[in-house]
Amino acid sequence: MNSLKVYSVQEITRYIQDLIKNDPNLAFIWVRGEISELKVHSSGHMYFVLKDEAARLRGVMFRSRVRGLRFKPAAGMEIFVLGYIGLYERNGEYQIYAEEMLPSGPGELYVAFNELKSRLQAEGLFDVNKKRPIPPYPDKIAIVTSPTGAAIKDIITVSKRRFPPVELLIVPTLVQGKDAPEEIVKALRRADASGADVIILARGGGSAEELWCFNDERIARAIRTCVVPVVSAVGHETDYTIADFAADMRAPTPSAGAEMLVPDIRELMTSLNLYEQRLFYIMRRRIELMQERLQSIQNRRIFLRPKEMIDGMRMDLDRLQERKFRAIQGRIDLEKENLKAISEKLALLNPLSTLNRGYSVTYHFSSGELIRNIKQVMVGEIIEVMLTDGSIICKVNEKKVRDGIE
Repeated sequence: MNSLKVYSVQEITRYIQDLIKNDPNLAFIWVRGEISELKVHSSGHMYFVLKDEAARLRGVMFRSRVRGLRFKPAAGMEIFVLGYIGLYERNGEYQIYAEEMLPSGPGELYVAFNELKSRLQAEGLFDVNKKRPIPPYPDKIAIVTSPTGAAIKDIITVSKRRFPPVELLIVPTLVQGKDAPEEIVKALRRADASGADVIILARGGGSAEELWCFNDERIARAIRTCVVPVVSAVGHETDYTIADFAADMRAPTPSAGAEMLVPDIRELMTSLNLYEQRLFYIMRRRIELMQERLQSIQNRRIFLRPKEMIDGMRMDLDRLQERKFRAIQGRIDLEKENLKAISEKLALLNPLSTLNRGYSVTYHFSSGELIRNIKQVMVGEIIEVMLTDGSIICKVNEKKVRDGIE
């Protein structure tokens, strides 16, 4: 081993760097690929990754060149890059230093994304009218995400800071790779059956490839078949996935999703205090109004001078009794006069009145039959003659008509 030369990392890196610099095939070349992991630094330099089906190539375009671009690069776009290949010594990575950049058209992933989005949208899968309402104060939240990622830590931190009593149920799943869509579908079903009030489908930021599993049609359909509303909180604010369109609500980041779902206990306490003050004011005003009404009632004449009111009522009662007595007396007098008139008429028809004037009434003594003429009486028959003060029993000795004796 002592006979072999030992190289430092820097020496090896510079040796490889010299090889790349001296290769004419890498000095001034056009490279075609799809933009991924695009980032514009505060310095104005643009960092990106070019990729195709089999490989990835990091790249950088410095600020002076970025200013001369006639289009705005975006993730998913297919472009042509003119530049040279160099080795970034600090990271030990080779990359393309872009001098020029031309758009070639959308990349395959971008095309696939738009085709799937258009098809599902035509089916009505993203219809706003089918979105389920998000509960304003959820008691239990199911979180479908990786149990070891940054997303779950952010959600737990924000949720417990905003509302410590909220119950968080972690439903673990893969969030990257070819097996992730099927795992996410299963996790969504478990979360939907967990009794949670709402589900958060979450993942931290990453490249378009790393987030691509959330563009799977199976996940979109699983979201729409959930009974519980689903919030998609995948990637960063600029990242959009099919899951975002299928979900009932989209959050720009996992932590933002927690803030949107979990109420702030401080704001709730402030609102409760305001409601308490408002209720106190309303009740106090109600009491004041009732007191004013009671005072108004107490100030009425009947309460201030009740004896005067009672005396007046007594006088009114006396007047009513007097009117009633006069009315009754008048009715009695009228009935008396009517009775007197009727009595006088009856007196005229009373046979006793006739007897008082010296007349008498004669009956057969045996039968009591009224005798109206002499033909009804036989000589020797016993008759009864009724006078005003009694009757006389007589025997008929003879009968006499007006012209003589029969």
